[in-house]
Amino acid sequence: MPDRKSKSPGVRTLQQPLQPTPTLPIVNPENASTNTPPRPPQAAAELRRAARIAEQTRRDAEECAKVAAMPVQHEHPAGIDVGDLTHWVCVETTPDGSDTVREFPAHTPGLRQLVAWLRQCGVTTVALEASGVYGHVLFLTLLEAGFHTVMTAAHFARQIKGRPKTDRRDCQWIKRLHKHGLLPPIFQPDETTQTLRDYVRQRANLVRLSGSTSSACRRPWS
Repeated sequence: MPDRKSKSPGVRTLQQPLQPTPTLPIVNPENASTNTPPRPPQAAAELRRAARIAEQTRRDAEECAKVAAMPVQHEHPAGIDVGDLTHWVCVETTPDGSDTVREFPAHTPGLRQLVAWLRQCGVTTVALEASGVYGHVLFLTLLEAGFHTVMTAAHFARQIKGRPKTDRRDCQWIKRLHKHGLLPPIFQPDETTQTLRDYVRQRANLVRLSGSTSSACRRPWS
């Protein structure tokens, strides 16, 4: 019998398919160290948000510096944030070095305490925002007490930029603007005009009430 030759492992037979040899990716050694993975979208958004906050902070600081550099028009000002239940008051300094911001009730005893505290702090001029009947009563009380009172529109204080973050209360910002003379007063009638206006308003109320009463009397009885 013929001798069968042993098959060497390196010899390919017809039954063994040809396997492709794997190829490794070609990497440029010069760019290997510079290739960095792409940043996720969330990280890029956080960077843009931080840049916007930094830019806004810089602008606010510049506006605040402009307001602080303006000449002082009133040496002893006070600002009042008028409310329906309480009034927040801010002065420049206090005799005992206590907090320059206080809250007072809106009723008559509270207004008397407010006036007494302003006199104690040496305030000569007061600014407050127009806020309906509550601000009108306080305005007349301050005028009767002898203070130079300025009532301004609410949108004036909001339009001016440069409010520092330390002014947490609106009364602090009103006092700061009034100190530099940046709050224009709105029209306030004199005492004679105010009396005439009260009569006209009272007459309009009586006419409206009489009309509603007469219409109720004309209704047929059911």
